[in-house]
Amino acid sequence: GDGRHARDLPGIYVYTLPHYWRHKVDPDNDQTYLKVGKSASDVFARVNGQRTTALPEDPWLLRVYETSDATGVERRFHAMLDAADHKRTASKKGGREWFLTSLRILDWYAADQGLTIHRPNDLIESNT
Repeated sequence: GDGRHARDLPGIYVYTLPHYWRHKVDPDNDQTYLKVGKSASDVFARVNGQRTTALPEDPWLLRVYETSDATGVERRFHAMLDAADHKRTASKKGGREWFLTSLRILDWYAADQGLTIHRPNDLIESNT
């Protein structure tokens, strides 16, 4: 690597809550609720900033897709997920960036877009 850590990268982040990871919403398709958002600077600060009373558990950061065009790439990710009919959560206050989807789909799209894929929590994935 170039010495940079995922916490310093701008880009698209994917996180979930431990409950959704352990208890997949659609286990047959390995799909659960994943939050797909963006940060222009520090992904870890952005995700940790959401550790408020709004979340019952600390989020697990699963992916950072590195890009300097976080806004444009996030828009395309959301459009792709909408086009594939990966449902968004209906919550009005819970945010519109939670999708019923899988890391397989997100990683495929990131690779297709030529984005560098960072996996900060491989341990979580291998221990579930």
